[in-house]
Amino acid sequence: MFGYLSVQPHQVAIVIATDGLPNEHVSFLNAMRMMQKLPVYIVVRLCTDDDAAMHFWKTLDLDLNVPVEILDDFESEAHQVYSMNPWITYSLPLQRIREWGYRSEILESLRDRPLTIEEMRDCCALIFGVPSLNLCDPKTNWLGFREDIEALVSHESRQWHPVLRRTKGWINLKVLGDIYGGKAEQRRRDAERKLQKEKKIQEKKRKKERKNNHMKSRRLSDSHRYNAYSKTSRNARLQLASSIKSFSSFTRNKMHK
Repeated sequence: MFGYLSVQPHQVAIVIATDGLPNEHVSFLNAMRMMQKLPVYIVVRLCTDDDAAMHFWKTLDLDLNVPVEILDDFESEAHQVYSMNPWITYSLPLQRIREWGYRSEILESLRDRPLTIEEMRDCCALIFGVPSLNLCDPKTNWLGFREDIEALVSHESRQWHPVLRRTKGWINLKVLGDIYGGKAEQRRRDAERKLQKEKKIQEKKRKKERKNNHMKSRRLSDSHRYNAYSKTSRNARLQLASSIKSFSSFTRNKMHK
Protein backbone atom coordinates (compact mmCIF):
# COMPACT_ATOMS: atom_id res chain seq x y z
CA MET A 1 0.00 0.00 0.00
CA PHE A 2 2.80 2.42 0.87
CA GLY A 3 4.52 1.69 -2.41
CA TYR A 4 1.29 2.24 -4.32
CA LEU A 5 0.47 5.55 -2.59
CA SER A 6 3.99 6.90 -3.00
CA VAL A 7 3.64 6.96 -6.80
CA GLN A 8 0.14 8.40 -6.95
CA PRO A 9 -0.23 11.98 -8.29
CA HIS A 10 -3.27 12.70 -6.12
CA GLN A 11 -3.80 12.95 -2.40
CA VAL A 12 -5.66 10.25 -0.51
CA ALA A 13 -8.02 11.19 2.31
CA ILE A 14 -7.72 9.16 5.50
CA VAL A 15 -10.72 9.70 7.77
CA ILE A 16 -10.37 8.88 11.47
CA ALA A 17 -13.54 8.91 13.57
CA THR A 18 -12.69 8.75 17.26
CA ASP A 19 -14.22 9.30 20.69
CA GLY A 20 -10.96 9.44 22.63
CA LEU A 21 -7.21 8.89 22.60
CA PRO A 22 -5.23 6.16 20.74
CA ASN A 23 -4.66 3.05 22.84
CA GLU A 24 -0.97 3.00 21.88
CA HIS A 25 0.34 6.57 21.50
CA VAL A 26 3.84 5.58 20.35
CA SER A 27 2.77 3.08 17.69
CA PHE A 28 0.06 5.45 16.48
CA LEU A 29 2.51 8.37 16.11
CA ASN A 30 5.01 6.11 14.35
CA ALA A 31 2.34 5.06 11.87
CA MET A 32 1.41 8.69 11.31
CA ARG A 33 5.06 9.65 10.74
CA MET A 34 5.32 6.96 8.09
CA MET A 35 2.65 8.84 6.16
CA GLN A 36 4.67 12.05 6.07
CA LYS A 37 6.25 11.06 2.75
CA LEU A 38 2.96 9.94 1.23
CA PRO A 39 0.34 12.05 -0.57
CA VAL A 40 -2.25 11.73 2.18
CA TYR A 41 -4.61 14.11 3.87
CA ILE A 42 -5.98 13.22 7.31
CA VAL A 43 -9.45 14.13 8.55
CA VAL A 44 -10.19 13.54 12.22
CA ARG A 45 -13.86 13.48 13.18
CA LEU A 46 -14.08 14.12 16.90
CA CYS A 47 -16.95 12.46 18.72
CA THR A 48 -15.98 13.56 22.21
CA ASP A 49 -15.90 16.57 24.51
CA ASP A 50 -13.02 15.21 26.59
CA ASP A 51 -10.44 18.00 27.00
CA ALA A 52 -7.42 15.69 26.93
CA ALA A 53 -8.57 13.96 23.75
CA MET A 54 -9.41 17.23 22.03
CA HIS A 55 -6.01 18.70 22.97
CA PHE A 56 -4.20 15.65 21.63
CA TRP A 57 -5.93 15.68 18.26
CA LYS A 58 -5.88 19.44 17.77
CA THR A 59 -2.13 19.58 18.36
CA LEU A 60 -1.37 16.50 16.27
CA ASP A 61 -0.33 18.51 13.23
CA LEU A 62 2.36 20.23 15.32
CA ASP A 63 4.19 16.91 15.65
CA LEU A 64 3.69 15.78 12.07
CA ASN A 65 4.43 17.09 8.61
CA VAL A 66 1.06 15.84 7.41
CA PRO A 67 -1.98 18.05 6.77
CA VAL A 68 -4.58 17.25 9.42
CA GLU A 69 -8.13 18.61 9.49
CA ILE A 70 -9.85 18.35 12.89
CA LEU A 71 -13.65 18.47 12.69
CA ASP A 72 -16.04 18.98 15.58
CA ASP A 73 -19.70 18.05 15.39
CA PHE A 74 -21.99 19.87 12.96
CA GLU A 75 -23.38 22.47 15.36
CA SER A 76 -19.99 23.31 16.88
CA GLU A 77 -18.50 23.85 13.43
CA ALA A 78 -21.49 25.98 12.42
CA HIS A 79 -21.11 28.23 15.47
CA GLN A 80 -17.42 28.74 14.72
CA VAL A 81 -18.17 29.60 11.09
CA TYR A 82 -20.98 31.97 12.08
CA SER A 83 -18.68 33.84 14.46
CA MET A 84 -16.22 34.54 11.63
CA ASN A 85 -18.34 34.58 8.47
CA PRO A 86 -22.02 35.15 9.36
CA TRP A 87 -23.00 35.76 5.72
CA ILE A 88 -22.86 32.05 4.83
CA THR A 89 -25.20 29.29 5.94
CA TYR A 90 -22.98 26.47 7.14
CA SER A 91 -25.40 23.69 6.31
CA LEU A 92 -25.10 19.92 6.66
CA PRO A 93 -23.85 19.29 3.08
CA LEU A 94 -20.74 21.39 3.80
CA GLN A 95 -20.09 19.43 6.97
CA ARG A 96 -20.55 16.12 5.19
CA ILE A 97 -18.17 16.79 2.32
CA ARG A 98 -15.50 17.85 4.81
CA GLU A 99 -16.10 14.69 6.86
CA TRP A 100 -15.77 12.57 3.72
CA GLY A 101 -12.34 14.00 2.96
CA TYR A 102 -13.00 16.87 0.54
CA ARG A 103 -10.21 19.37 1.05
CA SER A 104 -10.61 23.08 0.45
CA GLU A 105 -8.50 25.80 2.04
CA ILE A 106 -11.44 28.18 1.80
CA LEU A 107 -13.79 25.84 3.69
CA GLU A 108 -11.08 25.26 6.28
CA SER A 109 -10.66 29.03 6.71
CA LEU A 110 -14.36 29.69 7.23
CA ARG A 111 -14.19 28.93 10.95
CA ASP A 112 -10.74 30.42 11.56
CA ARG A 113 -11.00 33.96 10.21
CA PRO A 114 -13.13 36.30 8.06
CA LEU A 115 -12.57 35.62 4.37
CA THR A 116 -11.10 38.28 2.14
CA ILE A 117 -13.34 39.61 -0.61
CA GLU A 118 -11.51 37.46 -3.18
CA GLU A 119 -11.92 34.35 -1.02
CA MET A 120 -15.57 35.18 -0.48
CA ARG A 121 -16.09 35.19 -4.25
CA ASP A 122 -14.28 31.85 -4.60
CA CYS A 123 -16.34 30.40 -1.74
CA CYS A 124 -19.60 31.42 -3.42
CA ALA A 125 -18.40 29.90 -6.69
CA LEU A 126 -17.55 26.66 -4.86
CA ILE A 127 -20.94 26.46 -3.15
CA PHE A 128 -22.96 27.07 -6.32
CA GLY A 129 -20.69 25.03 -8.57
CA VAL A 130 -19.76 27.78 -11.02
CA PRO A 131 -16.33 29.07 -12.10
CA SER A 132 -15.20 32.11 -10.13
CA LEU A 133 -14.60 34.02 -13.36
CA ASN A 134 -18.28 33.64 -14.24
CA LEU A 135 -19.13 35.88 -11.29
CA CYS A 136 -18.62 39.63 -11.45
CA ASP A 137 -15.64 40.93 -9.54
CA PRO A 138 -17.08 42.26 -6.23
CA LYS A 139 -14.22 44.75 -5.89
CA THR A 140 -14.94 46.53 -9.19
CA ASN A 141 -18.59 45.64 -9.81
CA TRP A 142 -20.35 45.02 -6.54
CA LEU A 143 -23.87 45.48 -7.91
CA GLY A 144 -23.24 42.97 -10.70
CA PHE A 145 -21.76 40.48 -8.22
CA ARG A 146 -24.71 40.89 -5.86
CA GLU A 147 -27.16 40.27 -8.71
CA ASP A 148 -25.22 37.12 -9.67
CA ILE A 149 -25.39 35.77 -6.11
CA GLU A 150 -29.05 36.73 -5.69
CA ALA A 151 -29.94 34.81 -8.86
CA LEU A 152 -27.95 31.75 -7.75
CA VAL A 153 -29.50 31.77 -4.26
CA SER A 154 -33.01 31.99 -5.72
CA HIS A 155 -32.47 28.75 -7.68
CA GLU A 156 -31.33 26.75 -4.64
CA SER A 157 -33.43 25.26 -1.86
CA ARG A 158 -33.25 26.79 1.60
CA GLN A 159 -30.91 25.16 4.11
CA TRP A 160 -31.19 24.52 7.84
CA HIS A 161 -29.15 27.07 9.78
CA PRO A 162 -28.07 25.38 13.03
CA VAL A 163 -27.20 28.67 14.74
CA LEU A 164 -30.34 30.66 13.85
CA ARG A 165 -32.49 27.51 14.17
CA ARG A 166 -34.44 28.07 10.97
CA THR A 167 -34.06 27.59 7.23
CA LYS A 168 -32.12 30.23 5.32
CA GLY A 169 -30.70 30.76 1.86
CA TRP A 170 -27.10 29.75 1.26
CA ILE A 171 -25.99 33.40 1.37
CA ASN A 172 -27.39 36.20 3.52
CA LEU A 173 -27.25 39.09 1.06
CA LYS A 174 -27.84 41.76 3.69
CA VAL A 175 -24.96 40.60 5.89
CA LEU A 176 -22.80 40.04 2.81
CA GLY A 177 -23.41 43.66 1.80
CA ASP A 178 -22.67 44.90 5.32
CA ILE A 179 -19.27 43.20 5.29
CA TYR A 180 -18.08 43.51 1.69
CA GLY A 181 -20.38 45.97 -0.11
CA GLY A 182 -18.84 49.24 1.08
CA LYS A 183 -20.01 52.49 -0.54
CA ALA A 184 -21.49 50.69 -3.56
CA GLU A 185 -23.85 48.74 -1.30
CA GLN A 186 -24.71 51.91 0.63
CA ARG A 187 -25.63 53.70 -2.61
CA ARG A 188 -27.74 50.72 -3.67
CA ARG A 189 -29.59 50.73 -0.36
CA ASP A 190 -30.14 54.49 -0.53
CA ALA A 191 -31.60 54.13 -4.02
CA GLU A 192 -33.75 51.21 -2.86
CA ARG A 193 -35.07 53.21 0.11
CA LYS A 194 -35.81 56.16 -2.17
CA LEU A 195 -37.69 53.89 -4.58
CA GLN A 196 -39.68 52.33 -1.73
CA LYS A 197 -40.54 55.79 -0.43
CA GLU A 198 -41.77 56.84 -3.87
CA LYS A 199 -43.81 53.64 -4.13
CA LYS A 200 -45.44 54.40 -0.77
CA ILE A 201 -46.30 57.92 -1.91
CA GLN A 202 -47.80 56.60 -5.14
CA GLU A 203 -49.75 53.98 -3.21
CA LYS A 204 -51.15 56.66 -0.89
CA LYS A 205 -52.19 58.71 -3.92
CA ARG A 206 -53.91 55.70 -5.46
CA LYS A 207 -55.72 54.95 -2.19
CA LYS A 208 -56.84 58.57 -1.94
CA GLU A 209 -58.06 58.54 -5.54
CA ARG A 210 -59.96 55.30 -4.96
CA LYS A 211 -61.53 56.79 -1.83
CA ASN A 212 -62.50 59.97 -3.66
CA ASN A 213 -63.94 57.98 -6.56
CA HIS A 214 -65.88 55.85 -4.11
CA MET A 215 -67.29 58.92 -2.35
CA LYS A 216 -68.16 60.52 -5.68
CA SER A 217 -69.88 57.34 -6.82
CA ARG A 218 -71.75 57.19 -3.53
CA ARG A 219 -72.90 60.82 -3.82
CA LEU A 220 -74.08 60.18 -7.38
CA SER A 221 -75.91 57.09 -6.23
CA ASP A 222 -77.56 59.01 -3.38
CA SER A 223 -78.50 61.76 -5.81
CA HIS A 224 -80.08 59.28 -8.20
CA ARG A 225 -82.03 57.70 -5.37
CA TYR A 226 -83.20 61.14 -4.19
CA ASN A 227 -84.25 62.13 -7.69
CA ALA A 228 -86.11 58.88 -8.13
CA TYR A 229 -87.77 59.36 -4.75
CA SER A 230 -88.64 62.96 -5.59
CA LYS A 231 -90.15 61.92 -8.90
CA THR A 232 -92.13 59.17 -7.23
CA SER A 233 -93.27 61.55 -4.51
CA ARG A 234 -94.39 64.14 -7.10
CA ASN A 235 -96.36 61.53 -9.02
CA ALA A 236 -97.92 60.35 -5.79
CA ARG A 237 -98.87 63.92 -4.85
CA LEU A 238 -100.40 64.51 -8.27
CA GLN A 239 -102.31 61.27 -8.00
CA LEU A 240 -103.50 62.20 -4.54
CA ALA A 241 -104.57 65.68 -5.70
CA SER A 242 -106.40 64.15 -8.64
CA SER A 243 -108.16 61.70 -6.35
CA ILE A 244 -109.18 64.48 -3.95
CA LYS A 245 -110.46 66.60 -6.84
CA SER A 246 -112.46 63.70 -8.21
CA PHE A 247 -113.86 62.93 -4.78
CA SER A 248 -114.82 66.59 -4.28
CA SER A 249 -116.62 66.71 -7.62
CA PHE A 250 -118.45 63.53 -6.81
CA THR A 251 -119.51 64.89 -3.41
CA ARG A 252 -120.79 68.18 -4.85
CA ASN A 253 -122.79 66.39 -7.52
CA LYS A 254 -124.31 64.16 -4.91
CA MET A 255 -125.34 67.09 -2.76
CA HIS A 256 -126.99 68.93 -5.70
CA LYS A 257 -129.12 65.97 -6.36
